[in-house]
Amino acid sequence: MADTLPAGMAVSLDNADAIFEHWFGKFDETNKEYEGFSQKEFTAAFPDVAVEACEFLPFIVTQCLWFFDMFYGDGTV
Repeated sequence: MADTLPAGMAVSLDNADAIFEHWFGKFDETNKEYEGFSQKEFTAAFPDVAVEACEFLPFIVTQCLWFFDMFYGDGTV
């Protein structure tokens, strides 16, 4: 994961918002899509999840980062 982030940005729960924005961009309320991640890409990545759940992608990513930090980080979340 760290290889996909800008230099100096650590994979951690504290950086979840910045990581999310770097990966997916901001959410467009009108089109219900992220600037850098379409509903089509969401459906391809999560085929068992309803496309409407794309709005909950920040929660999914935050949970992944929380578990990553808990098990592989310093566990201080």
